[in-house]
Amino acid sequence: MTLFSLLLVMLAERLKLWQQTFQFESFSRRYFALVGVDRGRPSIILLVAALLPALVVGTATERLSGWWFGVPNLIVWLVIGLLLFGHSSIRQRFRQFLHFASSDDIDACHQLVQQMDACHRKDADEYSLGQHMGELAAWINFRYYAAVALYFVVLGPAFAMFYSLVRDLHDHHSRLGRPRLSTTLHLLDWLPARIVSVSFAFAGHFQQSMQVLLPNLINLRVPARKVVVDVAIAAEEMPSQTKQPICILSTLAMLKLVKRNLVLLLVVVSFLTIFGFLQ
Repeated sequence: MTLFSLLLVMLAERLKLWQQTFQFESFSRRYFALVGVDRGRPSIILLVAALLPALVVGTATERLSGWWFGVPNLIVWLVIGLLLFGHSSIRQRFRQFLHFASSDDIDACHQLVQQMDACHRKDADEYSLGQHMGELAAWINFRYYAAVALYFVVLGPAFAMFYSLVRDLHDHHSRLGRPRLSTTLHLLDWLPARIVSVSFAFAGHFQQSMQVLLPNLINLRVPARKVVVDVAIAAEEMPSQTKQPICILSTLAMLKLVKRNLVLLLVVVSFLTIFGFLQ
């Protein structure tokens, strides 16, 4: 069930087999507007808001388990999976960046990166801009795909839904200048960040990556972003300064790494399913 659902979801996501409106960003935005998360709600209320859809999904999968040879349950897994991995806007932004970079449109690149990461410095030079976008590719892949996939296959679609809503609530309030649920998201990211970082090491330069990862492997205080990005950089050597506009090679190199990492994770999930560790 787990492997079959994940493979179908990933295939559909790659082939863009569903409507652009069926995206998690659209769902979370409408849900947040419905529950009024912008009205100064305390963190505990935000957690409850993230928990309710997860409880609905968990109840549905539990009630439908065993009915009609598991077909209704499989449909629920597929629908939730398609929703959780529906992030076409993210892919579109990366394509836009590569287009703007190839056209040497530096201002447009700065604006696009600023939309994706509020920490981006507008005064960064062209080489730093390309390098930052490469690092951002590793981090976004973790937050929107790898971490969600890990929770999806290990704890099911309900917990993956909870994680995704906590992530979007945190990012939403961070953009408003009122960070919320930072501690909760840090705890949720801690173990997946280490697992994905180990996967990066096997998908890239193992020895260099492990030298970066080992000092932070069991450190609870090191942010997930630092672990994921630092290990990804060590795993995939970032190109030195080149004549290409805005050093798009940095972004392309990191995108290749995250693709290899995704394939490796799918292989591991396949073996865990074959040997009975996953259903």
